[in-house]
Amino acid sequence: MDKKSIIIGLVFLVGGFLLMSYNGMKESEARKERLLQQAEQNEQALQESGFEEPPAPGKETELVPATRDPLAVAEKVETAPVPPVEKPEERTVVLENEQLQVTLTSYGAAVSGILLKNYPADNPHTTENPRPVVLNRISDSPALDLRRSSGETLVPVARFYELVQQDPSSATFEATLANGLVIRRTFELSNGDNQEGPDPFILQHETAFLNPTGVPVTLDEIYLDLGTAAPTEADYMGFNLNASYLDNGKYESIRASKFKGGGLFRKEPKEKIAEKGILQWGAVKNQFFVTIFTPDQPADGIEARPIRFPQDPKTGKVPTGITASLEFDLPQIAPGQQEVVSGGYFAGPKSFDRLSQMALDQEDVMQLGWFLGFFVGAVGFVAKMLLFLLGGIEGFLGNWGVAIILTTF
Repeated sequence: MDKKSIIIGLVFLVGGFLLMSYNGMKESEARKERLLQQAEQNEQALQESGFEEPPAPGKETELVPATRDPLAVAEKVETAPVPPVEKPEERTVVLENEQLQVTLTSYGAAVSGILLKNYPADNPHTTENPRPVVLNRISDSPALDLRRSSGETLVPVARFYELVQQDPSSATFEATLANGLVIRRTFELSNGDNQEGPDPFILQHETAFLNPTGVPVTLDEIYLDLGTAAPTEADYMGFNLNASYLDNGKYESIRASKFKGGGLFRKEPKEKIAEKGILQWGAVKNQFFVTIFTPDQPADGIEARPIRFPQDPKTGKVPTGITASLEFDLPQIAPGQQEVVSGGYFAGPKSFDRLSQMALDQEDVMQLGWFLGFFVGAVGFVAKMLLFLLGGIEGFLGNWGVAIILTTF
């Protein structure tokens, strides 16, 4: 190849690179403008909702007494079109154990907030009274919300529920749809049998669909919200931000970066990504925390979406989180019969010691052995062995510093 051909090739290569960079800059500016508008809408909605931080752990939390008129008829919610409905007063219930403070709401009969009592959101060395971490603080729906597809978006199956039972460790909500189908949602929180394992971080949940009518009722597919994972300051690029799931024994993930457009092949931005399979659990996670729903019977799919957070006043950036829902395809419910979706909802730190004690490889959310989007089995095996060794030494000596030194010696 002569010098002339080399020079021409280099000119085309540099020209193509400059053109791609210019298009990327234009697309990035347009996307940033869209994100700013969406973030402003989210921030305005958050202010209008009257959101308040949950009480700090240690304070007494008054449980709302359950009242129910036995002659009252549960509220019926029309599917389409939706007539004007007077918004009832919200009923909230707080369930607590040594690790979690879970706030349930009658709006959707779901989890409006999960406070981690022993995990500070602020640096305890520089903050006198650090705030605790609150999962799902900003989201377009509460965690474990029950939804159905309306085409482009997911909408609540029932908007308002009645609180029909509660005690210090559990609560049950009910709603009746226009077709007569009764939805009963129960939540239970306890410390469990294994304090050093995942038990204190697991909220047990059951949704029962009861058909008291004389005709079959079809609900098709429903979606169970997994919560929202927020980006962290230490991982502002979102490398650890994704929706994960176990599909028939194989770990898969949907990275938050997949929603972005642009790149070498000028991909269009995506507002949702849906996958089908035999899903044994689904999760959303960031660098430090994860929420995982493990159903008693496998789900049929997962749908993930990006969530735009309010603009950061310090950096001017618009953080993007991720939310996801598990899909369950329900069969037709015969008269007098019911269908049940149930399972355990883990909400807590990405602790290998705790997650590895769960039954279905939930520790895979830590993505040990993954490098540049590829899984290297040998690396994953060595990483797990080192973590087991590190945890064992710390448990014996009671000092993480010494455990790290001995493990890496």
